Amino acid sequence: MPLENISTPTGTPIRSASDPRLTPALLGLHAAIDGEAFWRAALGVLRVAMPAFHYVMGMATVGAKPFVLRTTLPVPNEADYWEKLNRVAPLEKMIARFVGRKIGRMSDDVPFILLRLTPFYRNYMKPEGWRHSAAMFFWDGEKFLGHISQNRTAAQGDYTDAEMALLAELYPHFDTALRRIILFDRERYGRLSMEESVSRSPLPTAVLDWDLSPLYHNPACVEAAAIWRLGPLEARALKPVFALPDDLAAACRELRAARERTLLDRSAQNPPREQVVRHAAFAWARASVRLLDPDGSVFSHPRFLIQFSLLQTDQNPSDDLQPLSRLTPAERTVARLAADGLHNDEIVARLGVSRSTVRTHLRQIFKKLGIDGRGKLARLLRNENF
Repeated sequence: MPLENISTPTGTPIRSASDPRLTPALLGLHAAIDGEAFWRAALGVLRVAMPAFHYVMGMATVGAKPFVLRTTLPVPNEADYWEKLNRVAPLEKMIARFVGRKIGRMSDDVPFILLRLTPFYRNYMKPEGWRHSAAMFFWDGEKFLGHISQNRTAAQGDYTDAEMALLAELYPHFDTALRRIILFDRERYGRLSMEESVSRSPLPTAVLDWDLSPLYHNPACVEAAAIWRLGPLEARALKPVFALPDDLAAACRELRAARERTLLDRSAQNPPREQVVRHAAFAWARASVRLLDPDGSVFSHPRFLIQFSLLQTDQNPSDDLQPLSRLTPAERTVARLAADGLHNDEIVARLGVSRSTVRTHLRQIFKKLGIDGRGKLARLLRNENF
């Protein structure tokens, strides 16, 4: 964004966070309730406190590489730009050297005589027209959460010691606002995860966070996980507690890795959202591992929904038990009508939905159940307590 389009304070420079000229902008920062509002409010504070050429926010990082990026500087081919920038930016090395650091000035870490020799300067700083940078870094213990940087041209000059002192004074306002938004976002994500799990069939169910720690599990899930890990006889002999089986944890990690690759490479295809895991020893046991990734979350990672489908009896274990439990309620309704012999147009008339909706449901039904026609669906329902 050109400098002339940035609001600047009038009169003497701002030296303290208590300056009345900052009050409206700080109130906006503390009123922000989501990531986009935080970004806009942060710009409002920084443009008044210490005008710059442009501003950048990188949050929700994988390592030191952010996958939520905002900038006031127009960039061509945004996905390609950020991918290449992350390869040469010195942020990762700085984060490794200064764990827990709250503010920083680029000139304190890299003298310009060395900076001008780097690909970062040649490919980004010089073509974009800026030379000096100061930043705030945000942490959860030793885990890097992200940063907000402000960059100036050579003519504007470097950030002074007084401005760095002001940035340090402003930092608690930004940190408090960001932590509140993260907490709100996580609680919202948790509610969405619960709604998702409740909307599905009443199976043994668990919801895990991004690090595979359990957020929720019902009593049936405790027993199902114990049977999966130990077998029916051993599980009955113990008072089980919930523990995630290793193969299901591996499936979660595979989905997580695919999701992270997509976040870091905007041109990549959408990652898989679900894996169906069959037990290595028990033909009657399977589990669905699903990535819960609602739209609109800026700072929170997705969750994992795990649902077990077990039919173990001493007389007749069956690999086909409860296959329809993997369908959504809407898919179950369409499956029931299709198995009763109704054609697509009849299902449309019965449910009041579009033809494309019915066709989409049927494709998902056949895919999830591993069948290729209505005849097999009808036979499957005859053997299912549906």
